[in-house]
Amino acid sequence: GLFLLPGLAGQRAAQQLHEDGKRSITDIALACGFNSSQYFATRFRQRFQVCPSRFVSDPTGSNYKKK
Repeated sequence: GLFLLPGLAGQRAAQQLHEDGKRSITDIALACGFNSSQYFATRFRQRFQVCPSRFVSDPTGSNYKKK
């Protein structure tokens, strides 16, 4: 099947992005086990239909959805 974000790593990354907007997306991606922030961003967009930076800037979550 299609590999998106690993279950727990993806959820943890999304939670950290939402809660810690001052931390860089690269730092969060690497801390959650991704080897590349570009790879993380690609997979994040596929899962949530929004780029990580927009996810951070949307505190209500109205601009993203989980696939």
